[in-house]
Amino acid sequence: EATRYNINTGFGKDHEEDALDLYEKQCGWEVTCRNEGFKYWKFHLDKDGNAVPMNHTTDDKQGHGTTSSDIEGKKPFFFIVGVADGIRDELYHVDNLHTSKENQNNNDNDDDDDDDDDTKQWALRQVVVECKHRMRKAFIPPPIYDQIQLVIYCMMYGTSEGEIVQVVKNNIHKKQPQQQDGNTTNNKNGATTNNTTSHITISRISLQEDENDTMQHRHNWYNTILPRLTSFVHAVYNVRANDDKRYRMIHAAAAAAATGASASLGENNDECDWWQILLEECPW
Repeated sequence: EATRYNINTGFGKDHEEDALDLYEKQCGWEVTCRNEGFKYWKFHLDKDGNAVPMNHTTDDKQGHGTTSSDIEGKKPFFFIVGVADGIRDELYHVDNLHTSKENQNNNDNDDDDDDDDDTKQWALRQVVVECKHRMRKAFIPPPIYDQIQLVIYCMMYGTSEGEIVQVVKNNIHKKQPQQQDGNTTNNKNGATTNNTTSHITISRISLQEDENDTMQHRHNWYNTILPRLTSFVHAVYNVRANDDKRYRMIHAAAAAAATGASASLGENNDECDWWQILLEECPW
């Protein structure tokens, strides 16, 4: 299981730059900040026990973000660390909220051929780009865990828009003709050669919610994912504070490492046991 994971993730990292270059050509915007430094999003508990962000995310390549709250001696309850594959700009239309009532009435009296551009204005916003390399095919829609990852990145980078770029490499097999007189090709036996082509599938993830949005990413983050993440952090602290639970978990982890057990919770193995110790602490 670990070997397969390293192979799959290693392949993605090795070909990420090529994928982003291909994405640039397709969308027409330069992708910047490619894997450029980690972001730290820190949370503390409020008086009701809910996790709330301490402040904006911080950048720190050494692995220790420093904030004003830290300087005051208030340590975070937990923090999320991540780095996006890239950032690009996007030009979009926004409603001009400062349009006067008189102008609105005038626009209502205009001919239907008018496109009312005077009630809108152009603006730039950032789009977080996250590449995912697939071995066989792209998934429509992308897996929910990839969507959640991008939602978190959007919040960490202070934007509401992101795109998951799924990359699938296809091998095209061609049989070269045998060498003929005057032909300088080195393929004398008509051997088969492989040409690799890449195909990308782009899926938009937005935190801007309306009545037609079925995913409700921002709402579900604050009302479902963040409370459960907080509960899991509580579980880790509870195990750390209890010698019996801590020794049980250490023993289960050692047994899993000795047997080479899979990380899947659906299998009856020792690694499932030490995950279960944590999950027992979670009320959900």
